[in-house]
Amino acid sequence: MRRLARKHGGSLEAALSRKRAMEEELSSLDHHDEALLEAQARATALAAQALRAGNELSARRKAAAAGFSRAVASELSGLGMGRTELSVRFGAPLAGVPAGAEMLGARGLESAEILLSPNPGEELRPLTRIASGGELSRVLLAVKRILAEADDVDTYLFDEVDAGIGGATADAVGRALWSVARARQVVCITHLPQIAVFADRHQLVDKEVAKGRTHSTVRAVEGDARVRELARLLGGQASQVALEHARELLEQAQRPQRRGRKPADGTKAAERN
Repeated sequence: MRRLARKHGGSLEAALSRKRAMEEELSSLDHHDEALLEAQARATALAAQALRAGNELSARRKAAAAGFSRAVASELSGLGMGRTELSVRFGAPLAGVPAGAEMLGARGLESAEILLSPNPGEELRPLTRIASGGELSRVLLAVKRILAEADDVDTYLFDEVDAGIGGATADAVGRALWSVARARQVVCITHLPQIAVFADRHQLVDKEVAKGRTHSTVRAVEGDARVRELARLLGGQASQVALEHARELLEQAQRPQRRGRKPADGTKAAERN
């Protein structure tokens, strides 16, 4: 007994535990074929169940794709991309396991890709290949407007959303960002005062060189300091005319929309100096 105990764990309890494990292993080898057949039957049943769910999901996705494309295109028309055509293309999943005659991926029987044609007459191409940084940001903003109720992301970050726009389009983008921020936190990096005025919090990002090293600083601008910063963005110098214009923009952007509505996490505008 002592010899067996030393060989199988050093104690009688350990040797008995090892005995039980060896018996279970031997039993599994004796019934290997039956266990394999049971596992295969279980896998087949689960694959059929997953395939039914995948087909139902595919049907719903394809039914929603056309309406989604039209809704996003409509949003883009107000964001300076009014002649844009957009579509959703479905393809095989990037990776998956066989389920009958189909390939089942982690998110269903297909992958989805947004196709974009920014100008009339151009063919639809994958958004990630042809869109500029500003176009990508505006498409993302339009998508988030459409999916605001269903999306479970808490914070959105927009950079270069103001690329190549100004005037009325910048105002429309600012209003769209403000709308999204009612239910989500939005961080937007912008150089346009027409967008920055819609922020609940305005942060100024600046760079400075100290001891041969470049450092970035972030500081909040509020009250008169914010008006001066908006005026600087408007005209380069905080002249009296620019200050009055900045105050007018700020009042127009923030007073009418907020009547009777409380923001969630709010919009933060981070402006690079």
